[in-house]
Amino acid sequence: MILTELFGLFSLSAFTMWGFLMTFFFNVFVYSLDVKRGTTLLLSSFIMMVSYTLSDYFYTWLSMKDSIYLDWAMYDIVTIIALACIYKIIKKTT
Repeated sequence: MILTELFGLFSLSAFTMWGFLMTFFFNVFVYSLDVKRGTTLLLSSFIMMVSYTLSDYFYTWLSMKDSIYLDWAMYDIVTIIALACIYKIIKKTT
């Protein structure tokens, strides 16, 4: 992976986490300006931020073994399931 060789694994994961954090803050900003009051985008960006932050925290800093892509794929599947559950809950309440 050229990006991992260029930046290193820690820098690349920190850059990814920073991107999801900025996306969440942008959605909070747009929501607070009353430009777009839908909570679906706000909640989905929050779930994505939390999911990638937790997966990076557990697999980069606490893991004694190398992370394999299957672990990250499982986190992605859990994230998609969480997004689907939140979508169903929001769809029922609105």
